[in-house]
Amino acid sequence: MPAYILIVDDDENVRLTLRAMLEDAGYDIGEACDGIAGLKAALARRPDVILADIVMPSGDGLSFIRDLVNWGYDGPVLAMSGTPTAGRLALRDFAVRLGATDALRKPFTRDQLLSKVGRALQASQPANGIASGAADSASSLRCLISRA
Repeated sequence: MPAYILIVDDDENVRLTLRAMLEDAGYDIGEACDGIAGLKAALARRPDVILADIVMPSGDGLSFIRDLVNWGYDGPVLAMSGTPTAGRLALRDFAVRLGATDALRKPFTRDQLLSKVGRALQASQPANGIASGAADSASSLRCLISRA
């Protein structure tokens, strides 16, 4: 069964481009247009890897990453952004401090994307997804989503 990758980005063209690259490589793809939709999608189907844009106008990626971690998601999250720094921190350092596994700076090549996704999948085996002891967290996530 192919790995399931969730793409969370407000730019439809970015989502379509990433979908095409990843489907061509044999992955199963889901999409969400913001952080709230991403949380709903991650709860509905556990992703093996999440690609999350950091800067989105609604349901931003930083909150999305923090919420995933707070609710027990222990799979890899690759943060994406065209912004090289967040204040004084490099993008990768900032994303990792928030709970991301690694970061991709836009624009990136197909080879860079596939390399990061492949390494993330390898590093996360066998444990990934919503942690088995996170039932209370998943319930809290459902409650938050229902209010959105």
